[in-house]
Amino acid sequence: SGPPSKCASPGARFETLGQRRRLSSGNMEDAIENLRKTVKKAIEKAEAQVDAKRAETQEVAKRVQRSRQELAVEEDLLEQDRQELFQQQEELRCQQEEVSRLREEVDGRGLFGCCSRPKTRVDPAEEGSLRDPNADHIVEMHSAGESDGQ
Repeated sequence: SGPPSKCASPGARFETLGQRRRLSSGNMEDAIENLRKTVKKAIEKAEAQVDAKRAETQEVAKRVQRSRQELAVEEDLLEQDRQELFQQQEELRCQQEEVSRLREEVDGRGLFGCCSRPKTRVDPAEEGSLRDPNADHIVEMHSAGESDGQ
């Protein structure tokens, strides 16, 4: 027998490949199982994050809805205040017109205008019914008394 050959026998080589395949398939099964576990953990983590974001989004949506409702109430109150202000402005305008009318009436009477009887507009047909029937008699008596005393 000669020196040992550096080349393995063809049968020995196949045994080594078979052993490798068996080891490889065992390692691949382990690797696939590890990969499945990793993917499962990643999916669970992603689902948890999605659930957390969903809950957060729902809370934000509730706050937005409450804010919208509050704004609607405030808009209604603001509209009521605006209508009330408009009515008050109209009342003020009417009061200012009345004051202006009264000023014109008072200014036309002179210094003691506030103490005198207001000017009234009388229809000439009603003029006789507004007069005191004794007024002419009083004026005549007063005039007669002055002429007797002179």
